[in-house]
Amino acid sequence: MTQGNAAVDYSRLVRNQVVNQIHEPESEYILDSVPEDLSFDDFTSYIKNALQKDFPEANIEITETIKNNDLCLSGLVIREDQINISPQIYLNDFYSMYQNGTSLTEIYQRVWQMYVNSRKRQSIDLSFFTDFPKVKDHIIFDLISQKKNKRLLEDVPYIPYLDLAIVFRCLLDCDDQGRSSILIRKDHMNHWQITKDELLKLAKNNTPTLLPAHIQPMVELLESMLPEEELDEDALPMYILSNQTHLNGAASILYQNVLKDFAEKQGKDLFILPSSIHEVLLVPVIPDADREELDRMVQEVNATEVSQDEVLSDHAYYYSRKMNAVSY
Repeated sequence: MTQGNAAVDYSRLVRNQVVNQIHEPESEYILDSVPEDLSFDDFTSYIKNALQKDFPEANIEITETIKNNDLCLSGLVIREDQINISPQIYLNDFYSMYQNGTSLTEIYQRVWQMYVNSRKRQSIDLSFFTDFPKVKDHIIFDLISQKKNKRLLEDVPYIPYLDLAIVFRCLLDCDDQGRSSILIRKDHMNHWQITKDELLKLAKNNTPTLLPAHIQPMVELLESMLPEEELDEDALPMYILSNQTHLNGAASILYQNVLKDFAEKQGKDLFILPSSIHEVLLVPVIPDADREELDRMVQEVNATEVSQDEVLSDHAYYYSRKMNAVSY
């Protein structure tokens, strides 16, 4: 099992990699003078060359990575001397911004800022990753689609859960900006000489502790977004379940007693709407609820509001208090 320089997915600014404050790059590299209608390959080359000018000591490569839902993304891996952990910044969404009229200079500023925010100033001791006793307390789980991840699941240990898959990660870092982690692959598991059931047992203990569940009424979120609107919680009986980082929080439905305790408090069974891999919506069941309409709602949101690599499922789930179980 190799260590070397680890490229870590730094989707660190929560969810859509939004940069709120743009600072100017140090160089005077001007991108708006380039030809219009760049192909994706030319676009990535211009961004790479601009970064190389601003960070001449770095080794910058364009790589392709299989992400969630077997989506192949192109990104920049930026390696610096003496630093063994590297940000990986995906460019596909930035190219869509460019196609929709955002200037190349503005896009570059955002990529530049993302790198500055996520770069590491010192190496992380990755030698621990070869020593399972040091890794075991950092094992967590995520929840992804089985159907949409056939290619990815060939290379990683997973546990089937309904029509979903529980996969495992080693959590390296977690703070108020997000988390960085390493996806555990079959060669890691073989090197450690452990089973996926052992991984599951560890992750069940670690994940709720390292990434505690968080439930928020939907109306609270909307009030923070629309402070002038008066909203009625009873008219909008939805609750957002995620973790405290709001990244890959759909796995919170696996936490012991989270659904049970919430359903008992509501006095009702629950519909679970898979909003994305990052969160689910809990809807207390009411008489005459239209399950097919809920499925259509999930499918419409997936098609219009959720990035392809963040889709979890295309239908609702049901939590029964009597069975203390989720079904679909």
